[in-house]
Amino acid sequence: MSITTEFENGTIVSCEQVHDGGGSTQYADFIDFFKEKGDDLPKYKNCLEWCAGPGFIGYSLLDAEVCQHVTFMDIHEPAIDDARNNAIFNNLTDRTSFHTIDAIHKLPTDLKFDLVVANPPHSMNALVSVPHESLTRLIVDLDWKIHEEFFAHITDYLLPGAEVILSENDKLQVFIEMAKKVGLIFEGYKPAKELASGACVNASLMTYRFTPKTI
Repeated sequence: MSITTEFENGTIVSCEQVHDGGGSTQYADFIDFFKEKGDDLPKYKNCLEWCAGPGFIGYSLLDAEVCQHVTFMDIHEPAIDDARNNAIFNNLTDRTSFHTIDAIHKLPTDLKFDLVVANPPHSMNALVSVPHESLTRLIVDLDWKIHEEFFAHITDYLLPGAEVILSENDKLQVFIEMAKKVGLIFEGYKPAKELASGACVNASLMTYRFTPKTI
């Protein structure tokens, strides 16, 4: 079964339902977050959508002119194929790029971002599983290893002052501590309204800003 979403300015994103990790609903929380900035909204140049799936969040930001370019990254190749097809359908191939990889540090070293967004895996429940390992990772982050790898390496790809906005299942101190160690300053959270089926009712957008450490 396929699902299709049309954004405010006409961008249309489609995918197989099994490839959607929740972005088809939660993109609205990200759009609301940026709309609330009003006239203070910066125009980001390069955005990374981590755990992108078919790219609902990234394409919604392109549609709203929040950013100029989005790099989509995901472990699951069929979902990235959906994201590529959406770029072609919407004539956005010159404003998008794609990486089918399982870890941030496997991105090209010359990439630099001023914005990172994601709806990453929310559960630590090892009993949750689906037939394909990369699909399991849509909802399972056992011992928070996926988050640990993200925070350990993401600052290698950030410009000073970059924003990182992650949809998480709670205001977990463990994430704040991971971020703090690498120069990401936790700025706050905003309760998320639009949740994927089965997501935690306490979901929030957790926001960080990159402040490089000085010697």
